[in-house]
Amino acid sequence: MPNLSIAVLGTGRMGQEILRALARADDLQLVGVWARPGSELYGQDMSAVAGPTATGVVANDDLAAIVSAADVAIDFTLPDAGQAVLDAVQQSGTPLVCGVSGLAAAALDRMQALSADVAILYDRNMSFGIALLDALVHQAGAALGLGFAAEVHETHHVHKMDAPSGTALKLGETLAAGRG
Repeated sequence: MPNLSIAVLGTGRMGQEILRALARADDLQLVGVWARPGSELYGQDMSAVAGPTATGVVANDDLAAIVSAADVAIDFTLPDAGQAVLDAVQQSGTPLVCGVSGLAAAALDRMQALSADVAILYDRNMSFGIALLDALVHQAGAALGLGFAAEVHETHHVHKMDAPSGTALKLGETLAAGRG
C-alpha cells in the first residue's frame, strides 16, 4: 500500500524517467503531473507511463493543486518555471526535490530563503557518479594547485536545453574551490 504521495513537475526526459520509476515502487503513489499545454503528455492519463496505480492521474497545468495534493513534489522542469514552482511550494508547504539546472541566481536565492520554512533538496545533477566525480575534481584541483591549467569541457545529446549544463557549472565551481 502506498504511503508517500508524489507530484512530478515536468514531463521531459527526467520527468518521464521518474514516472516510470514510480510504476515500480510499491510504497509511492503518483497524485499529480504538471505539464505545459501542448506537451506530449498534457491531458494524458499517466497509467500508460507510471503504471496502473496512476490510473486517473491526468497531466495538467494546475500547479497549485498538483503540488498541494502531494507529500513531495519532484521538479525537473525548465528554469523559466522556477518561480512558479517556488510560489506553489511556498503556498502549500509541500517539500520539494528540485533537479532543474540553469536556474538564475534570483531563483537560487529564493530557494535558499524558502528552505528555512519548507524542506528543499536541490542539486544540479543527482547522479551518484557525478557526486563522486565532483569530489575527485575537488581533490585534483587542490592537489594540482595553480601551477596546472584546468578546464571543464562538455558534450551533450542534441536535446540538452541548457548550456553550459548545471553539471559543468558545478564541476567548474568545485574545481575553483579546490584550487582556492
